[in-house]
Amino acid sequence: MNDPVTALLHAVDTLDWDGVLAVLADEVRLDYTSLWGGSAETVAAADVVARWRGLLPGFDATQHLTGPVLVSPGGRCTTTVRAYHRIVDGDRSGTWLVAGRYDIRVDDGAGGRVAA
Repeated sequence: MNDPVTALLHAVDTLDWDGVLAVLADEVRLDYTSLWGGSAETVAAADVVARWRGLLPGFDATQHLTGPVLVSPGGRCTTTVRAYHRIVDGDRSGTWLVAGRYDIRVDDGAGGRVAA
């Protein structure tokens, strides 16, 4: 897998849950504190997919766009992101834009899969 970050985001946007599982390490460190508050947590990949599977099909479309991914030693990757979430309801529609930065760790011990 050449680019696990892009592979993950494409799988998420196409609701390809097997593809998401193929890219995630067995355990994933999730940190949504800048978006939702709370605290970071380590979650089994299957639980990550279950959460996303419960949320993302509620949108008519999603698109996660990243800037260049900066890869550092130790598998740390950082990139900017804009995530568009679109809902259409009859003749009304809306888009929720989440913009920020991803701080991702790709675990070489897990076959280059996303671990954080």
